[in-house]
Amino acid sequence: MSVRASIGSMKTPSPHGCASAMPCAEGGTERSEVTDEVSAAEENTAPQTEEVMKIITEYCILHKVKLIVADKDELSINEERISSASFTYKGEDFDISMGGEYQIYNAITAIEALNVFKDVCGDFIYMGLLTTVWEGRFYLAFNNPLVIVDGAHNVDGWRSLTKSLEKYFTNQKFIYIIGVFRDKQYDKMIELVSPTARKVFAVASENSRSIGSEELAQLFKENGIDAQSLSDIPLAIEEAIELAIEEDKKIVICGTLSITGESIRYLEER
Repeated sequence: MSVRASIGSMKTPSPHGCASAMPCAEGGTERSEVTDEVSAAEENTAPQTEEVMKIITEYCILHKVKLIVADKDELSINEERISSASFTYKGEDFDISMGGEYQIYNAITAIEALNVFKDVCGDFIYMGLLTTVWEGRFYLAFNNPLVIVDGAHNVDGWRSLTKSLEKYFTNQKFIYIIGVFRDKQYDKMIELVSPTARKVFAVASENSRSIGSEELAQLFKENGIDAQSLSDIPLAIEEAIELAIEEDKKIVICGTLSITGESIRYLEER
């Protein structure tokens, strides 16, 4: 079991004293990281392990917060597309304008959280889900060639990204533009990404935590991947687009949120 939890209400409980959580089937976050996230209450957790569910449950008991768990058995996924999905949850039909199976789990957790507030109209929930777009999470940023930008920056994010790529583009190889922080499990990222990589263009953001592009390219080369270090993101995008057109490949930009924003802005202005 794993968790998608509305932790914000766990640190400072709402008047209703509730938190909602999503059981799922993946994970890998360390206990200390989860405890920090619960304490910080800054954002929801990504799909996590059974251990994480145990930690959140313990926290709710300790702070006398009601835990509401979204029920996967009440979920029926009707259709999934690269940038949208439709599903039925507890007998109600919903549509979202985001790709990735995990976004469906996010959505039913949001539904449970909103249902806590009895004055939220069902039509508002439906329209809110339909019109929400999360740039940088399996985001279709360019069409010809197809460019997907995903801010995956930890093991769970990279695993979800590669799972979505395999679902929508089975057995295909991709051209990656990747930058990653040194304090992340980049060795695991390389392991997860490499099987689907045709080529990697390694970049580094201006953040001091970034691994240098030359070092990152070398790490991919040591894993048997054709990799090239480039000095900036726009150059990497242009090189990747040229190769993608030549070889009829798709481009994936990922590794850290610090490069996704610049990538999306450049592609929108291109």
